[in-house]
Amino acid sequence: MSKTVRVERDGELALIVVHNPPVNTITAEVRAGLKEAVSSVRADGVIRGVILICEGNTFFSGADIGEFSGPTRETEYRALFNSIEALDVPVVAAMHGTVMGAGLEIAPACHYRVAAPGTRFALPEVTLGIIPGAGGTQRLPRLIGAAKALEFILSARPVGAPQAVEMGFLDAVIEGEPRAAAIRYTRELLAAGAGPRRTGEKGVDPASAAPEMFERMTAQAKKSYPNRNAALVAVDAVRKAAESSFAEGLEYETARVNECKTTDESRGAVHVFFAERDSRRVPGLPEDARPIAVRSAGVIGAGTMGGGIAICFANAGIPVTLIDASAAGLERGVAGIG
Repeated sequence: MSKTVRVERDGELALIVVHNPPVNTITAEVRAGLKEAVSSVRADGVIRGVILICEGNTFFSGADIGEFSGPTRETEYRALFNSIEALDVPVVAAMHGTVMGAGLEIAPACHYRVAAPGTRFALPEVTLGIIPGAGGTQRLPRLIGAAKALEFILSARPVGAPQAVEMGFLDAVIEGEPRAAAIRYTRELLAAGAGPRRTGEKGVDPASAAPEMFERMTAQAKKSYPNRNAALVAVDAVRKAAESSFAEGLEYETARVNECKTTDESRGAVHVFFAERDSRRVPGLPEDARPIAVRSAGVIGAGTMGGGIAICFANAGIPVTLIDASAAGLERGVAGIG
């Protein structure tokens, strides 16, 4: 089994457990491990239910952005997610933390979706100049309708677990330790006789996909992302979900997201993403470096700014020495602090 993915048994249940720190990115290694795990589950005739769960601080945080500049991976994602959806026993996605991008695209490929309190969900792809390309523009409209799906995709803002339940893509918020709670939930499903519930077999609610809604969302995309194209492509992809079969929609989504990745919009947005991430790193600083505790402070200049800085240290319980070029200036500064 993969170093990042393993299959555990709890009686009649199989738990596909992912551990790819720090944020469980869906890398090539994780995808390979998931593929192997799904094959293992499919070959086991005793398993009655499957739970997909991640260790660490979060469920899948998204795709590996570092792969954007390489060969396209969408076909690989599609095959993997379809294989999860095609399993003949109920599959439950048990989520926690911050579920982003492809992490929120693999969840609708599972038959049921639960999350711990405090879990956050988002599809931020349009801010990177692309669209959700692992089934997001096709499965989400089938779960919550085209209008809600587009509002969610275009906003790119996270929502909490209670709101996700209201929107319709989350089945339940589960209390307690996530693993134990997910096992309990899955056993309750089995006791109730629940079987697989495949999102790809649903249709998009026609009432949610009226022509005027798409016109409104097109106008919103232009207003929210002026002189950019990805949001408009997202509108087209969700419209395709409403007009076509699931398989055709996935093919269309793949073509459009790969088209987006070649644009200056996407390349620029990805460049900024990595630049901002690199700016938080200090060259040459070891990964295990820890900050030195601040035990005292000194502030030069007792004017308005210096006095304010001194107050901040004092409020934090850190002894501070304030100096100034003149005794009169120092007296004024101390008086202002007092």
